[in-house]
This record gives sequence, C-alpha cells and structure tokens, in this order.
Amino acid sequence: MNVSKLSSLTAALVATAVISGCSVQSGAAKIEQGFNAVASTIDKLDSPVQSEKIAENEFRLWQESNHSFKSFESTQMRVLSRELCPIGYYPVSRQARSNNELKGSDLDCLGGSCQYTLEWHIRCQDVPEEEFSLFGKT
Repeated sequence: MNVSKLSSLTAALVATAVISGCSVQSGAAKIEQGFNAVASTIDKLDSPVQSEKIAENEFRLWQESNHSFKSFESTQMRVLSRELCPIGYYPVSRQARSNNELKGSDLDCLGGSCQYTLEWHIRCQDVPEEEFSLFGKT
C-alpha cells in the first residue's frame, strides 16, 4: 500500500468518526476509563505489602490476596524486598496461608472464597541480582 492510499484511508476513517459524532478525544477518554477500571479492580485483589523486622537483617513480609493462588512469586514483594535489602536478599521461606483450601482456578473464586496471605521471610545479604530473562527462570 503506498503512502497516498494510506493517507486517503486515514482521512476517510477520521471523517467517518467525525460525521458519526465520535471524536478521537472521546475515544481516548473511553480507553483511559477502561484502563483505570481494570487497574482499580486489580488493586482490590491485592492489599499493600506489609513488613516487620524480626531480627538483624531479617524481615517478614506479607500480603493479603483475594484471587486464586498461582505461585509464591509477587512483584510487589520483590520490590519491597529490594527496598529493605539494597545489597540483596535471600528468601529463607515463602508460604501461603489460608483458612480455606487454596483455589488454583479463578472460576473457583466466583463466590469470593479465595482469600489467602502470601508470606515471605527474607534475609539481607550480598546476593548477585538475577539476570533478566524474557523466558523466566531457566
């Protein structure tokens, strides 16, 4: 497709949107509203990460969650761990606690019975930072 055909097509799409009463700004506003709604829903699923110092260079971190249990990993817990231990940290333990059975599927959470607490016990020590990989841990 050459440039003149592409610009003609673009002009036709914009003209159609204007004629039909749809503006680019209102479309962008609707998209922004959608992103904000998704973000607020995700924020409701996880509470903020909390921490307490339990010994010299050791911390307990925990986070309440209301979705199905997928893994012991948590980006928010990693961020706080790096803030508490700028030299690096070693995870002594990672566990999930619940009064009910941990649900592995989001479909099992429709009744709202998926609440659990993700808990990490970390020790600050000089640990090399993990290399970034698009494919996760190998």
